[in-house]
Amino acid sequence: MKSIGIHRKDVVICADPVITLSEGNKTAGKIVLKKILKNTDLPILGIAPRDCKTPIDFCGIIAEFSDKLVQVKNWNILFIPFDLEKDIIVIKNITSKM
Repeated sequence: MKSIGIHRKDVVICADPVITLSEGNKTAGKIVLKKILKNTDLPILGIAPRDCKTPIDFCGIIAEFSDKLVQVKNWNILFIPFDLEKDIIVIKNITSKM
């Protein structure tokens, strides 16, 4: 985050347990990504935001971080809803701030 100009002491980065899963079908994944991304040759950051009750504007923080990653590092950002009905609201809130 520091390399793209975000210097926050109150942000915690943690690993997701999904990294322990098997790789799955990469060919099918690439087909899906080519349908939704403009350039699949760029690095991709997947974000699966969940609603959390906090006074912190976490949607604004995610939007700021995502914008900087796109602008400074030229990455793709992919928002992934795990619970479509609930998570899509959070994703729309984030993207409205980008």
